[in-house]
Amino acid sequence: MKKPREICVDIGNFARAPSLCIATFTALAFVGFTCWPVELFAHFRVQYVVLLAIAIPYLLFLERTRINNLYLGAAVGALIANIVVLLMTSTGPDATQAQSQMRSRSQTPGLTQKAETTISLLQFNVNSSSTNYPAFDKLIQKLKPDVVCIEEVSEGWRQHFDQIKDIYPYQNVRARPDNFGIAILSKYRIDEASREPIGGIGLPTAFVTLALPSNTSESTQIQVIATHPLPPVSPGATAMRDKHMHELAKRIADSKKLTILAGDFNSTPWSYIFQDFVKESGLRDSRLNKGLQPTWPTMFSHLLIPIDHILSSPQIKCTEREVEEYSGSDHYPVYAKFVL
Repeated sequence: MKKPREICVDIGNFARAPSLCIATFTALAFVGFTCWPVELFAHFRVQYVVLLAIAIPYLLFLERTRINNLYLGAAVGALIANIVVLLMTSTGPDATQAQSQMRSRSQTPGLTQKAETTISLLQFNVNSSSTNYPAFDKLIQKLKPDVVCIEEVSEGWRQHFDQIKDIYPYQNVRARPDNFGIAILSKYRIDEASREPIGGIGLPTAFVTLALPSNTSESTQIQVIATHPLPPVSPGATAMRDKHMHELAKRIADSKKLTILAGDFNSTPWSYIFQDFVKESGLRDSRLNKGLQPTWPTMFSHLLIPIDHILSSPQIKCTEREVEEYSGSDHYPVYAKFVL
């Protein structure tokens, strides 16, 4: 029978090649903008961290030869690089800074504190092939969101939304026979609404301007957008997704409106296109300081990645954000609360 150390050495020998592959994938993830499918390596950094953290202890048991040191060094370097990227894209300015600024402003002579307006939003890709309407209704009854942004709206889902107009009387819905139907359901009055073609193939993105209730005589207006670009399944689809995101970012930046954007972006926060979008649009990721919050695919938990996003203008503070329980789709729903 082998001794424990000998077993660890065997595992270390087995782990060398996979560790080097992961280190290579990590390096390629930094140049994902060069071509498809290199870009795909950027989406699985959490999985890389887990696998490398398992492999490295066993690599330490190997004889300290030049080649073994190479494997170990590559694995440790890749682990550190992935952790740094995850931390940099998951943390941001502390929300308490905004609170302290508001508090100090309210205490300044001659300035009055504006009453806060709150809004809750549910982001959900319902899966066009799903007919699990009871699970959707259960989710709505549990969370009671003010606004719901929905992707993959089929004709069946559109008809179901008609049945819940007592809850969401204001709706902007575009059903499609493919996976790119879009909808925004709202408890608040919609002052403006459109479903505009975005990107190279003109996938619909829903825009609404909501009149939120306020303690003052005037209502607070906010722009809510729901979008769903193509998945990066080919070079052409990736290019169309990127064009979609760049065009949408420009529209948001040019509008200069208080904005909340939700959707299935088909990209993670670690991809070049998501980072470009945040810079160009000026929006803030609601996921910052709230954990990884992966959303897809629900059927393969070990491959879960965060591709469903909610972003907002910097003036809007996200006070709560959670990934909700399985509700009949291949995506998990995301629920968030905001204060204006």
